[in-house]
Amino acid sequence: VEQEACPMNSGLAVLPRDQEVGYQPGTEIEACIGDDFHIWMYMQLEALGDPSAEDYSQWMFTFTLPNGQEVVQADPENVQNNLYCKENIDQTDFGTYKISWKTPEGCTGESSVTLTLSGDCESGKNASATGATSLYPNPARSNSVVTLSLNTPSKGSQTGKGLTSGGEKVWLSIYSIEGRMVSPARSYQVYQGESDVQFNTRNLAPGKYIVRVIGNGWIDSKHLIVR
Repeated sequence: VEQEACPMNSGLAVLPRDQEVGYQPGTEIEACIGDDFHIWMYMQLEALGDPSAEDYSQWMFTFTLPNGQEVVQADPENVQNNLYCKENIDQTDFGTYKISWKTPEGCTGESSVTLTLSGDCESGKNASATGATSLYPNPARSNSVVTLSLNTPSKGSQTGKGLTSGGEKVWLSIYSIEGRMVSPARSYQVYQGESDVQFNTRNLAPGKYIVRVIGNGWIDSKHLIVR
């Protein structure tokens, strides 16, 4: 028996800690490290901001996170189980969230929303002295190794494997020119001063990209062309 399709919309909110949530309809939203992230699913004809318009207490919502983890909201006592919230987000929280739902009557549906890192985030007090200094080769060919050179403030000593003792962990991710994450955040350990991190372009189609790196209190990015 074919089940009835049950369309819904997504209300998204990103806000600094301890501020009132204000949901806005949409499927894409930007955020900064340390923000709170909220997804609220609501019916097409429901008034945004009025959760009493529909009783979701018997619905089952499954939120699939960017890392593949599933969060199931199906608590009969919780009429707000159409929500997913994450406080104090970090690099691993950026990407696409897939949402599916099912009602007791068999009405089903699915949707997705994307959380990307904003280019307007405050970089921190060390930003002027740190960041990405060069990207080579650029333009790069598909399936080639690209080196991103950094200048970081964290104290530490380089080890024989090129890692550090007491250094800093940085996160590197790649976005399309439209702001969609195309390569999940990957961590690297670097030492104080100049460091190099490398990544491969094998999964990048020809085009323009933004390579973004996040350190301890700073954010920087470089444009990359793949041919």
